Amino acid sequence: MKILITLFFIFTQLFAQIEINSFKSEFIQTIRDSSKKNISYYGKIYFKKPLKILWRYEKPVKKDIYIIGEKVVIIEPELEQVTISKYLDANNIINILKDAQKITQNLYKAKYNDQKFLIYLDNEGHLKKIKFKDRFEKDVEILFLNPKQNIEIEDNIFKIVIDPSFDIIYN
Repeated sequence: MKILITLFFIFTQLFAQIEINSFKSEFIQTIRDSSKKNISYYGKIYFKKPLKILWRYEKPVKKDIYIIGEKVVIIEPELEQVTISKYLDANNIINILKDAQKITQNLYKAKYNDQKFLIYLDNEGHLKKIKFKDRFEKDVEILFLNPKQNIEIEDNIFKIVIDPSFDIIYN
């Protein structure tokens, strides 16, 4: 989960550097282990400044991950479970990512806790892909399909609705 949260804050800082106030896209997140075995997740992401993010995983499992300010809420309908936590390292990550470096016109790099992230833009300056190696040495690639930037995104997409029958875990 810490990798996903780190990635959320990379978005926040990257968006500040290239002046992205909102973003939505379909995505494919592919994780490859050392034996070259892949698993792919499909879904949608929504982002709106100052800090509202929703990762909506649709398959192979359904899961919604919200970050609203420093509050993280993960809703897992198949487990009938919700995890609520506060991310305390947000300011440190944001400060580190202020120094994300432009490598080429369409490529940036960032570093956090000895992890390196490559951030790719398309020719129109839209976020296209993020690649990194997680702490377990798995290659992670998030490919954004049909990204839209600086568009109107209604606040109600970020409204957290929790089924009252779900178990709630506070971290």
